[in-house]
Amino acid sequence: MRLILLNFVFILSSLNYVLAQDTITIYYNNNWTEIPDKNQATYYRKAFLDSNKVWTAHDYYMSNKIQMTGTFKSKKLNTRQGHFIYFHENGRKASEGEYVNDKNEGSWTYWHENGQKKSVGKFKNDLRQGKWTYWHENGQRHSEGSFIDNNAEDKWEYWFDSGEKQSEGKYLHGIKEGNWNYFYKTGQIETVEKHKDGQLYFVTVFFENGNIKLKGNYVHGQSNGEWTYRNVDGRLILKGNFSNNLRIGEWIRFFPNGEIMKIYYEKGVLVSKQLGGIFLNE
Repeated sequence: MRLILLNFVFILSSLNYVLAQDTITIYYNNNWTEIPDKNQATYYRKAFLDSNKVWTAHDYYMSNKIQMTGTFKSKKLNTRQGHFIYFHENGRKASEGEYVNDKNEGSWTYWHENGQKKSVGKFKNDLRQGKWTYWHENGQRHSEGSFIDNNAEDKWEYWFDSGEKQSEGKYLHGIKEGNWNYFYKTGQIETVEKHKDGQLYFVTVFFENGNIKLKGNYVHGQSNGEWTYRNVDGRLILKGNFSNNLRIGEWIRFFPNGEIMKIYYEKGVLVSKQLGGIFLNE
């Protein structure tokens, strides 16, 4: 009996020694680059070979709070495989999902530091696919729409953190296309943008009472062609032309009494003004 007990103690001691030998500790800087100096580290990792012959790793902040738990294909710890959970330093979850050959796969969920859900969606071969939903930190929806191969596609909607709709429109291969509408919190249209072939080409901006504030053309993201401006009552107050964001030629200022002032520009520089028959040179 004494011999059996001694053998058991020896086996247990040997097992503990092997486990200790197979547990490795690695230190990382804030860019997750491995470094030798513990005193310069932002994170550290404890990894070991579990009973299923899978390398399990637990990452920690230097405060000793858990940062990640997951499994890797080999002792090199460079290919994530299986279920992973990441944590904010306050202990709340940051994200959770699966890796296959070091790529995001299937459903993933992300959280803000305050514990509110941040986003939910699916990956296929590390690319976002299908419907995704995002939330503000206060729990209100932020945005919702679909992805194809990591590109936003078709209709997307966005909301203010107070719950009112902020904007809506369609994407084509991750680029805005067609009409995009932006709203005041009252629900009134604030801006309508028109996009074609990946380019914004026309915009109309409204006052909160629904009257047009301004409208004009864009070419390659710059103001070009005629632009008009109105006051809150809808009266035309100014119109003229742009060339590559610079005012050019004759601009007309309209006054409530029916009088007009003509203003002349050359490549964005004001040259002269004409009120009635009076010229004022700059």
